Amino acid sequence: GKETGAEIYIPNSYQGSPVTAIDARAFAENETITHIYLTGGVTSIGESAFDGCVNLSYVQISNSVTKIEDRAFFGTALTSVNIPDTVTWIDAQAFGGCFKLASLTTPRTNPAYQTIDGDLYNKEGTVLIQYAVGKAAAEFVIPDGVQTVEKSAFYYAVGLEKIGVPASVNVLGERVFGTCLSLREIAVNDKNTSYRSRNGDLYSADSSTLLQYAIGKENAEFVSTDDVKSIAEGAFEHAKLLKKATLSATLSEIGKGAFKDCTALEEVVLPDSLKSVGAEAFSGCTALKKVTIPASVESIGIGAFRGSALESAVFEETEGWVAGGDRHLSADSLANPSTASTFLTDAYVGDEWSR
Repeated sequence: GKETGAEIYIPNSYQGSPVTAIDARAFAENETITHIYLTGGVTSIGESAFDGCVNLSYVQISNSVTKIEDRAFFGTALTSVNIPDTVTWIDAQAFGGCFKLASLTTPRTNPAYQTIDGDLYNKEGTVLIQYAVGKAAAEFVIPDGVQTVEKSAFYYAVGLEKIGVPASVNVLGERVFGTCLSLREIAVNDKNTSYRSRNGDLYSADSSTLLQYAIGKENAEFVSTDDVKSIAEGAFEHAKLLKKATLSATLSEIGKGAFKDCTALEEVVLPDSLKSVGAEAFSGCTALKKVTIPASVESIGIGAFRGSALESAVFEETEGWVAGGDRHLSADSLANPSTASTFLTDAYVGDEWSR
């Protein structure tokens, strides 16, 4: 908050001492900075050093730098980055959320990393570290040979409509496609043994877990197949056009934030097999007015319906519910759909329910 200059030059030395590192969060959240020049001497750029510098559009990384730590440039306005061949350590989220980033480059002489079409990979090409999310492309196919995709690789790749996953991929980072707001199709190669796609959505290979709904779809309704037993954390988050979800008759678990901020969701059909509803599972569902909680449900996570429009919550089993581990909820109160909805969204929203 003290620095007023837009262009920052990091000196080789200060008061006779060498400058060899930029510490964690040294410039974080500074909205004035537009350019950073490392003139030599600095060997490491610390965790979140420039995190949230939303107007930072250019960085000159000197040949002295060997390490760029987690979230070092997260959420900045960088359009391109040239990584010198001295850099042999880049944490996965170093350039995550750089919404204008169209190209990353590094020399062929870099012993640890390579870039292909402006995207960052490890030297062997087996790990996709960062997709340049500011590209204009609507479609991207992960190169064959990639085995792991880091969780922040596609963070806010809002222009992508289709992503292809080859047979070689066996590890997709948690919620890796969860912020691709225009995504209409995730296409997994039929020979992939770890994942599969159905109707453009991502599942585990055995279809037991729905990992990611293609949230940019225009579909108003989703109907789950009966082999789905769990919905992963955030699987439908930000699916703005989804109005109705009918869930699998074998479903036992809805993950944390699974339908968070699905602002058009008006109806969700929960099956009699359901055991748990994760924290914030339906939070921010501002069109959801009614829900029926099956008798099979044994736990409802903190804030599961916070910020929803619930007016009626029908509990098929009203006995035995406890909030926060020690407050018994009146069966008579839960038998009243209006009161039950108030409990879910207001009075007990800060506690997990169990029975």
